[in-house]
Amino acid sequence: MPFSFAHVCDLLDQLQQQQQQQQSADGNVARRIIASWFAKHRHAINQTPATAAALFSTLLPDTRTDRVYGIQAPSLQRIVGRALCLGISRFAHLRRYENPGSGEDLADCVAGILTETPNAVSKLDQVMVEEIDALLNTLAANCRFSSHTVRQSYWNTGCENKETLGELYRQVDAREAKWLTRIILKQTHLTALDPNIVFGSYDARLPFIARVQESFEVALTSLRELRASNPLGIGTQNLVHVIKPILGTKVGRQTWLKGRSIKHCIGVHPKRISCEKKMDGEYCQVHVDLSKGSRSVQIFSKSGKDSTQDRAVASRRFLKDEGRILPFHKIRKYVLRSGVPLGTQKDSP
Repeated sequence: MPFSFAHVCDLLDQLQQQQQQQQSADGNVARRIIASWFAKHRHAINQTPATAAALFSTLLPDTRTDRVYGIQAPSLQRIVGRALCLGISRFAHLRRYENPGSGEDLADCVAGILTETPNAVSKLDQVMVEEIDALLNTLAANCRFSSHTVRQSYWNTGCENKETLGELYRQVDAREAKWLTRIILKQTHLTALDPNIVFGSYDARLPFIARVQESFEVALTSLRELRASNPLGIGTQNLVHVIKPILGTKVGRQTWLKGRSIKHCIGVHPKRISCEKKMDGEYCQVHVDLSKGSRSVQIFSKSGKDSTQDRAVASRRFLKDEGRILPFHKIRKYVLRSGVPLGTQKDSP
């Protein structure tokens, strides 16, 4: 059975209220709220395999770096304005977030519009998390800056997608429209929504699995297989012997903190740490699958996107001038972003 988006809004509202009460410094409060919410809805979340993946994509939109929607606040406000048939005065109300010091974002303005003139929404016609996730995936599939896997998953005209997004805004109430807007813009502004807390509230083993297999779908599949093969459960300390990296799925990277000196590094974290010098270049993760022949190499960027095609051009420029490796400031002009050279116009020849 699909999972209602209203339930997600309940959790987000609670976390926002807790954060506004300046209790965000106490992580245990947020942890209890999230754990209690998952305990309440666990049966519904576990009904279908797709529900959990769609739920995590909704709660943690900024972790979906493979999805780029090509929609910012100005373009989204136009979509909402057309969908709700706003006149000049009401459209001006929608743009109040642009005023310096207003203390509002676009989501607040959308909620204000729908509070004054609500949609004719029936309780029987609730918007589902899976429905929102599917729409966001189609939006991302039409953006060239999304990952190759997402772009191959679905395709139709961008105009059709935006019309569907507008229709969605006519099916939600003010509260749902507020959080839908923030999810699309990947700006929930909730510091308590830490992925480890969210994953751990679903299953104590999922945070470790997600670090090894940085994909909601793959990690959840591994978790289901683990549950099936070990019905009595397996401790998190033993997962290292069971969960292995998978070729083609990015391995999560460790947390990086910037340090100004060794003394500063020691003060940043009280436990054992490792330090390394920041080199000029780009972080990437390389997967080599010899069974794929000429397509055996797959390269993931720091953000987690499959950047194999973008790096293919640069790789041909690494060796030049009698086989010497060129410095990064020379080859960076050949490093593309979804086929587009960004920020290289003023580079030296």
